[in-house]
Amino acid sequence: MDILVNNANVWRYEMLEQVSEETYDMQFNTGLKADIFCIQEAAQLFGKNGGSIINISSTISLNPVPGTLIYAAMKAGIDTIAKTLSKELGPRNIRIIPLHRE
Repeated sequence: MDILVNNANVWRYEMLEQVSEETYDMQFNTGLKADIFCIQEAAQLFGKNGGSIINISSTISLNPVPGTLIYAAMKAGIDTIAKTLSKELGPRNIRIIPLHRE
């Protein structure tokens, strides 16, 4: 294995008053928790030559709009995963790239 693409995603548009624990858990478990544990597994499977991890994020993490609180926060978390783990895994020749899409 030499590449992982994290692209799991769910979306539920809700204003703050409508946000439920179910919405929070669904979006964070699918989008953020899954990315972390997939990266953990991939890092173990990459050989001594390392590998690449592409985390699909969204421009919404940089420019959120009303009704996207949970989704935007989750995507911002994906951006932070890339920044943090690029420093942690870089010495093992594993690069992590956040890819923002609209």
